[in-house]
Amino acid sequence: MAKEFFSLGSKNSLPEFETLDLGVSIIRYNGSGGEVHIPAEINEEKVVSIGEDVFGENNALSSVTIPGSVTKIGERAFKDCTHLTSLIIEEGLCEIGEQAFAGCKNLESVFIGAGLKKIGSSAFGLCSHLETLDIPEGVESIGSGAFRNCKNLESITLPDSVIEIGEETFISCKNLENVTLGNSITAIPALAFSGCTNLENIEIPESVIEIGNEAFVNCKNLRKLTLPDNIVKVGMDAFGGCLNIEVKYKTETYDHSRMEELYELLPDDEF
Repeated sequence: MAKEFFSLGSKNSLPEFETLDLGVSIIRYNGSGGEVHIPAEINEEKVVSIGEDVFGENNALSSVTIPGSVTKIGERAFKDCTHLTSLIIEEGLCEIGEQAFAGCKNLESVFIGAGLKKIGSSAFGLCSHLETLDIPEGVESIGSGAFRNCKNLESITLPDSVIEIGEETFISCKNLENVTLGNSITAIPALAFSGCTNLENIEIPESVIEIGNEAFVNCKNLRKLTLPDNIVKVGMDAFGGCLNIEVKYKTETYDHSRMEELYELLPDDEF
């Protein structure tokens, strides 16, 4: 497909951008799709954001490049763009909104430059062809269900800058095998890795003090896991359905038959 640089359309068309204090926000797209390069400026004004629902359900879109001038991608901005395969976000973006790329089922290649701080809830949910994603250092928060049902995602590394992840962040990522968690996370919340049936390797960093209900439920290939000595809470059924697991905590090792002992030893009253 031919490349298309974002155009403003005719004078009689509805506005495609609005002026903000720090620049302009794109609010509507009427182009033909294909390879879209969003400009860094419109009418000599810096493009600082992409609004809610702007490209949503546009099935003609095949690739998108977002310049470093853009600091925020709005909620559902590219939701259900089912033919989108490639995404390049240049250095400078701070926030990806909720469901921004949810349902982009053919999205395979994603590059995110430095500067990102927040990935919103369900931002990449149901991106079923996404196999790898490098989350840049500097990201602090990943919302609930951000990568839910990314069934072809094979590995993920969270940098040390990540402080929190939401519930169901990686739920039903069935091909996820290897997870590396950064050293700033203090909690693995409820259902965070539930249904990751191929998960084999995950190291719980010393910073983690809480594991939520059903956090690893039905991770059937998870076999060995060591809990930090300073952990204080493990939620009910955190390792439910992990029939081959051995969890080491201090001097004891708990297999599947002894999970109730572990839950009682580290009761979870909050998750």
